[in-house]
Amino acid sequence: MIDYPGNVHALARDLRAWYPGWNFAVRELHGGLGIEAWQPGNPGGLYAVITDSLAELRAELDAAKFVVAS
Repeated sequence: MIDYPGNVHALARDLRAWYPGWNFAVRELHGGLGIEAWQPGNPGGLYAVITDSLAELRAELDAAKFVVAS
């Protein structure tokens, strides 16, 4: 389950600010709400993440920044 203070629209807005170049959507998954993140045009490296864990999403996107930048 997504643990984020505020509503899902605020989460999507904040994610776009924290990770420019990524698109985000909050969608219903099997057990509740989940987050989808994807890079348009796939510039290489990580292309998409679908999870119900904000911590997992941020860890994957943070790791992808370093891989692509290297």
